Amino acid sequence: MLAFCALDKRRQDDFLAAVNRYLYASPRQRERFRQGWVRHVLEADTAAPSTQADAGAQMGPVR
Repeated sequence: MLAFCALDKRRQDDFLAAVNRYLYASPRQRERFRQGWVRHVLEADTAAPSTQADAGAQMGPVR
């Protein structure tokens, strides 16, 4: 909820519109939405590595 409140008005509207499309979608459309979201999240994870992953890379391989 806090993350939603931190968004600007346009992004809040975009988020609510996406939720609304998901809720009223057919099961097949919902699955496509889910797959698209997973791809989006995975791309974001690979584009911006976490600080924990950075720390692990600096320390070298675990033995």
